[in-house]
Amino acid sequence: MKQAKYEPFGEAVNVSDRMQSQSHTSKLLTRIGAAVFWLLAGTIVIARGVYFEPGIFDAFGRVIAYVQKLAQFS
Repeated sequence: MKQAKYEPFGEAVNVSDRMQSQSHTSKLLTRIGAAVFWLLAGTIVIARGVYFEPGIFDAFGRVIAYVQKLAQFS
């Protein structure tokens, strides 16, 4: 894909300068933000696992057990 040479407002853009201008701090903040996001996502998954209500799928478990019993008699 061809690099844009002008901003939407018509000012010239030097793509190589723009890529090099991203500071170390910006890269660090990006990594910290991604780490915080995945930490929160993992925490939500673990919390849902801990507080999961096992009674919700009891009927489904009974159906599976019934199908397994039928499979044993076949």
